[in-house]
Amino acid sequence: MTVEIKQDIRLSFDDGKFISLPESLIVTHNGDQFVKVKATSASIISVITGKVAPKNGSFATSKNLQELLRLRNEAAAKHGSSSQQVEGEDLYKDVVTQPPAKKLKIFVPSDPNDSYTVDIKVKDRQVVCLMTGQRPGKTDLTVKVDAEMLAVVFQFLREDIDVAMEGSKRSHAKKTT
Repeated sequence: MTVEIKQDIRLSFDDGKFISLPESLIVTHNGDQFVKVKATSASIISVITGKVAPKNGSFATSKNLQELLRLRNEAAAKHGSSSQQVEGEDLYKDVVTQPPAKKLKIFVPSDPNDSYTVDIKVKDRQVVCLMTGQRPGKTDLTVKVDAEMLAVVFQFLREDIDVAMEGSKRSHAKKTT
């Protein structure tokens, strides 16, 4: 005989109905749970909009989502720069160098299975984001399961989600035979 226990995370935003999140959107790190705010997830879209998600809906083009990802990546770049300081004499101190490139150097742990958290400010509230994988800057926004943190993120995303959802539709040419 075996016993299976599953915990279900259900979210409701602005008095909307509760939406169950699939296990694929839940990540656990150091005993804390995080939600992947995946732009193509029908569950996430339903929670944010309060409506049934349209077929193949996506808010990947949302300016606010891009802003949250930029904030997260900048925090991750700062995280890496403080932890990778190397002591010793600077052999190239007399060499004139070019200004640094615009591309952020996001900290990647030596073990790709390692994860770390970064803090970002959204509307004057602190939000904890999880950075995972070999390319943490390319992953979905992953926010700690905390009512205040999720509320401020969802509110920020809701501001332009309708425009982003409209822009994501493409017309496909039907093949005629």
